[in-house]
Amino acid sequence: EKGERSKMWGYIQLLPAQGEEGSLDFPVEWSPERLASLRYAAIERAVAHQQTRWEEIAREFAACAGGRFSEAELRWAFKACLSRAFGGQFGGGPLALVPGFGLLVALADLVQ
Repeated sequence: EKGERSKMWGYIQLLPAQGEEGSLDFPVEWSPERLASLRYAAIERAVAHQQTRWEEIAREFAACAGGRFSEAELRWAFKACLSRAFGGQFGGGPLALVPGFGLLVALADLVQ
């Protein structure tokens, strides 16, 4: 574990702590009742699709990472990245992220 020796340590410290209640509240993790309370079927369909996709990503990542990350750690990292992404014409994709790939490398460094 690199911890404080990581080049990304300062940035990682700015992210919400994993497990910090309510810090990264994403509809993908809401109960069906909470989603239904929105009374917006399009959101419910989009969230159902996202839940399926996140489960697929978790399985694929677990196979590649050799058990180094739990599903909870992966979900936290994914939400931390998405919470700092924004839309626009920045490099040809629908979302831009700063520092992007470096954040994922730093997360990997923290668990090694």
